[in-house]
Amino acid sequence: MKKIFYWSLFIALLCFWAFPWRYVFAQSTPGYTKISPSTGVTTTTFTTGTLVNSGVYNFEVTAQNAAGESGPSNIVSVTIPSTGTHTVALSWTASPNASFYNVYDQQVTIPNPPTGLVATPQ
Repeated sequence: MKKIFYWSLFIALLCFWAFPWRYVFAQSTPGYTKISPSTGVTTTTFTTGTLVNSGVYNFEVTAQNAAGESGPSNIVSVTIPSTGTHTVALSWTASPNASFYNVYDQQVTIPNPPTGLVATPQ
């Protein structure tokens, strides 16, 4: 029985060592997409890329260091107008012992449908 336990433990540790990426889980809320660089954000501000779809976007931030990633911050929502292109500037209070931050977003509403569709016979 002890041999089986030790072999199971050995195999588990070997798998973790060989494939550590399989055991790293993002701490963001399900349905959110990481929008910050893969290296994280080292300041307490972040400006999104251009948001062209109208609707409501939710944002959250996590702190990370060598020990792992924190749970998500509070969620902040912003409504993007249906005309033009826009960016969103985010800022937050520094977290003690954080090496960097991860920024996540989620589009909550579907954009308005196109209008003014015209069919012209040829």
